[in-house]
Amino acid sequence: MKNKYNKGDKVEFKFNNEIYYGIINIVDFGTFAEPSKIQYDILCESNNTLYKHVFEEDIINKVDNKNS
Repeated sequence: MKNKYNKGDKVEFKFNNEIYYGIINIVDFGTFAEPSKIQYDILCESNNTLYKHVFEEDIINKVDNKNS
């Protein structure tokens, strides 16, 4: 299992049908409930919220720091 994103990457992601931008804080290589799926904890500084257990398929793309 290889992760597409790394700690410190700035990403665009969807959570509860909303789009957010944040920085990956933790990479989880599977959890007890979903052992075959990579999940991320992403800090969204604009609303000071840590989104936990964001599935890799919910990350839209990596964001270039120069354009954000």
